Amino acid sequence: MGFYEEFQSEIDKLPFCRGEAQLAQIQAVIAVAEKHGDTDAAIEWYRHLLRAASHQGRFDYELGAFSAMRKFYETDLKYKDLRGLILWYFKWIVERLPEHVEIPLELIDTTFDQMVEFYRREGESLRPVYALKSRCYAFLGKTDDAKKFYELWETTDTAKFDDCPACQTHGKVQYLLDMNQSKEAIEAAAPIIAGEQKCEEVPTATFSRLLMPLLFDGQGELANRMCHFVLRAVRKTPKFTSYFANNVVFLALTGRAHATSRLAKLLLGRGSQQPNSYHRMCAWRAAWVWLMILRNEGTETVVVPRAVVPSGHGQEMPVTEAVELCRNEAFALAQAFDARSGTDHFMPSLQGLHQMLNAPPPAGEDNG
Repeated sequence: MGFYEEFQSEIDKLPFCRGEAQLAQIQAVIAVAEKHGDTDAAIEWYRHLLRAASHQGRFDYELGAFSAMRKFYETDLKYKDLRGLILWYFKWIVERLPEHVEIPLELIDTTFDQMVEFYRREGESLRPVYALKSRCYAFLGKTDDAKKFYELWETTDTAKFDDCPACQTHGKVQYLLDMNQSKEAIEAAAPIIAGEQKCEEVPTATFSRLLMPLLFDGQGELANRMCHFVLRAVRKTPKFTSYFANNVVFLALTGRAHATSRLAKLLLGRGSQQPNSYHRMCAWRAAWVWLMILRNEGTETVVVPRAVVPSGHGQEMPVTEAVELCRNEAFALAQAFDARSGTDHFMPSLQGLHQMLNAPPPAGEDNG
């Protein structure tokens, strides 16, 4: 079989592949191109792989595709036209690093150092790096470092490889929320809330993160409209798993725990299998909140997704055991994140949720 026939044969298999099988099949297409020395075709399909892996939230495939493209760029002058893509995709890769708890802090810092070196060598502004560092360290709970790089981000002139305006606004909202500055985050999100800024992921991502801050700020009706606006997108997009979880928590805590059961089970089944540790933690946390409310309302048993059923159980299990399962998984990941970062960032929020969900009803309220 010649190159074209073999190459096309692998491409023709793609419409029948889903999930990780699709990513593996794209790799098979790339392997044929590389075997026959068609580097241009390989690079084009590495780009397809990077986008598909990003959509599915598969950082391992993203990293592999990026590393291959960067190697082509740095070792062969023929591929210098990849410069812009490498500078852009570098941000995609670095942004995801802190969300994987198995990646040590030292490696995150080293990768940032490599990004700084690369941007300097290419003669580009470090403003995009400052933006990523401020958000990364806020996510990790390293507030002093986060403030330092946020200040650099804010005071450095705009740059060619900055994110779009909507993504920059969303980045500030993320930073402020992770710094526990909810009111400031709501204010910063004004251009997105007003519909003045949007892009591929915004306002979906921004609205999802603002649901609970808005609810606690007395703007529940606005949060409710946002939830309905983004729910379909977060449900259908694997890389939005943490945002899906935000919506499930919001719905469960606003009196719709039973009505949102189908969504909660979908989130739990999908999210508990995510390779992204942060997505898994958010899914377990949302399921725990949903199940706690069901339990408090008198539900005794619950059908859980087969993917998360402990050994020895059928899919139906006592709700108290399901609560314990989800709680333990969420807390274990939160503890692992904080241990990795050397901070006390994720655990306090889970402990606050635990206290709220276990609090007795206000005096005079019917306990049912």
